[in-house]
Parts: sequence; structure tokens; C-alpha cells
Amino acid sequence: MAKEYDLIVVGAGPAGLMAAKTAGENGLNVALIERKERITDINRACAMMLVSLGGKYLGERILLNPREKRLCFPRCGFSIPYQGPHQDFYTWSIYSHNGHKIQLGDYQENFQKGEAGRATAVYNKEILLKGLLQEALSHQVDVFHCQDLNTLVPGLVASRLLNKPVVFDAKDPYPEMISIVHSAAFVKFTNFVERFLCRHVDTIRTVNQLMRQRFEKITSKPIHIVHNYPELKDFNPEKYQGKEADQTLVFGRIGQIREGMGIEETVEAIKHILKKVRVQLLFVGRIKDSYRYRFMELIDPIRNNVEYVNEVPYSNIPDYYYRMDVFMLLYNMKGIASYISPTKLFDSMAMGVPVIASDVGETRDFVEKYKCGLVIKSNEKELILNAMETMIFNPDLRITFGQNGLRAAKTTTNWEKEKIKFVKVFNDCIRAS
Repeated sequence: MAKEYDLIVVGAGPAGLMAAKTAGENGLNVALIERKERITDINRACAMMLVSLGGKYLGERILLNPREKRLCFPRCGFSIPYQGPHQDFYTWSIYSHNGHKIQLGDYQENFQKGEAGRATAVYNKEILLKGLLQEALSHQVDVFHCQDLNTLVPGLVASRLLNKPVVFDAKDPYPEMISIVHSAAFVKFTNFVERFLCRHVDTIRTVNQLMRQRFEKITSKPIHIVHNYPELKDFNPEKYQGKEADQTLVFGRIGQIREGMGIEETVEAIKHILKKVRVQLLFVGRIKDSYRYRFMELIDPIRNNVEYVNEVPYSNIPDYYYRMDVFMLLYNMKGIASYISPTKLFDSMAMGVPVIASDVGETRDFVEKYKCGLVIKSNEKELILNAMETMIFNPDLRITFGQNGLRAAKTTTNWEKEKIKFVKVFNDCIRAS
């Protein structure tokens, strides 16, 4: 992996991929930066339509050549690969809100002309992006970075074709994760696939010691721990104005709202606490469809003391941490719980928010090491209630927990420091290949 680049392209859409591809073809060392983990996924509404094939659009006449499997831009003098399907359209109809219609072109007449008569065509943008990405990666690719198990097969195939190393970024124990919703036979098959593929990668990056020990039983390949710590430029409580001294204490949770996450027990504890002191519950996240009715029924008796916010963009998450006095880091005690070190713990620490946490994975180790909250053995109502009352009636302890977490985030548990280890994983992989 290069330490210096001739060109950095930010954004791996069609234009960014074309820029990276063209620069690579001309001998430049290019870094392509994209915020999405899966570059070719389309996560927004898109017509996926080539406009005005019969005329000019923004000074260009875009041509679809299905025989050569290319999209051609004759005026600008280039073409791009497209291996996917398309649907021809031979006329346009535009409707006003009052129902008036403007017809552009005659369908029967244009249909008889075949390709020459089509007004436009709809294509598959994901396939287009995959083709551009493949061409971009064929120039100056140092290493293939495969995030999650479902990317390993294409990553390994590409690495063998281009003779490049593969880093498997394994953040979750995939077979255990899917065991909640899939049959035992499918989980067994997935476990076999994971074991097989992990023996063919060059190195594995994972997020904690528990996951490292898990993969050591599968493969002898190098395994490196790089934690998922937050970036301090995003999680910075100092950029907010101070809180009012007499505000109501807020207990909060960020993440999916579903059964088995200590939510019912937390609400029951809050009902008991409200008999003594006024507090507020803040939930931020999507409610699982099958749990929606139960959740609404649950909070109805205390609705004046509960605020619910649907899932928000990641960039807005720190705003909600700042509103919380205590973060409820409660997890299902089954499934993948024995392997996790929750990123929300490190987010809370970076925002100076103390936690009440379930005793899962490495959570206890971190909370006790940095003295940033309380850990409960299970999600029982009495244990949650006792922890919440400790936070309420011991404000100095609560503040100290928050300060300890913030201090640790500034010195240790931040991405600004951890990313040095992340880059070293790739550099070591390249040197060893």
C-alpha cells in the first residue's frame, strides 16, 4: 500500500470510478475513497435510465452497444463496459398533475426501427458500477480488502487473477450471527464455508481478543486486532454548549429496538424510579416490525417520560449521545454476545457518557479497565434498577465515570491512533506477499 499518491479520488460513483480508472491507465498511483462498504450497492432511488438516446443530452449523444457490451460517448471519445441487461423504451409520456398528457414519439413507428428507434433504455446501475470498479482495480491495486464473509469469494477470485493479497476484515462471527434466524443445517454449511475460505486469505483483521481466539481455531494465517474506535473529530462533546444544571436526567439507548435487549426491564425499572424522581428515557433507532406493537404498548403508561426518535444518519449520532446522561448498553445475552466489544461503548466514552452495560464479550474488561460505568450480570429488572438508581443518586460517581471514559477516548480508544495499526496490517500483508 502506497504512502503517497499522485491522485486521490473521493467518491466511487460512475464519475469517480472513471477518474480512478483513467488515471490508473495513465500510470498514476491512485487512492479511491468511498464511504460505503459495498461500493456497487445502490441505496437510493435512481431511474437507471440512459436519457435521449435519439438526440443530445448535455451535449453528448449516449449510445448503447449491446453487441460490444459498451456504453458509448462519441463526442467525448470514450466508452465504458456494461455487461448487464437493458430494457428499450420507444416513446415517452409526460403527465401533469391535472391528468394532461404529452406524448413524445410514436411507439409503433419507433418500435419498427429497432435500436435506431428507441427513445431511451433502462439499465442496471449496480452491474455498471461493478464493471467500472473491476477496470479501476486492474490498475495499481495493492491489496483486496474483503469486509464480511459474503465478499470473500469474489475477493479471493480477483486476488488469484491479479496475483494480489487478500485481507479478510472479520468484525462478526458470521455463523453464530445467522444462527438466530436460520436452520442448523444452513449454519453448519456456513461454518464450513467460513473455515474453508479463511484458510485461503493472506491475513485476517478482527476487532478483539475473543474474535482472534475464535479464528485461531480455524486458520493459522496471521490475525491482527484493530478495534472499531470512533473518530474524535466526529465524537467531540466539547463542540456542544454546556447542559443546563437543573435538567431532567436522561437514560438513553441507540440502536435497533427489539426483544431480548433489556428494553422491557428498563421500562419497568423507570416506572419504579418515577415514583421517586423525574427521569427521561430516550430511544434512537429503528423498531423491529414484529416488536413495534409491543414496544408502543410498553411505553404508553410513561409516554410523557419517553422520547422516541427513528434511526438517524451516523453523522447525527453524537448529537443524541450528548443529550444523554447515562447510556444503556444492554444486549441479548445469547448468539454473538460472547464475542462482542460494542462500538457503542467506545462512542459513549468519546462523548463522556457513562454506561450501564450487559456483561457480554469484552465489555466488562473495558468498562472496569477505564472505570467508565457499571456492568450487570444479566438483564434482570432488579439489577437494571439498582444500577440506574446508583447513577441517579450518586451524581459525583456518574460524572467521574463520564470523565474517565472521555480521558481514555482522548488518549487511547480513538480511531486517530488505531488507524495506524490498521494501515500496518495492509503494509505487512503486502511485504509478506
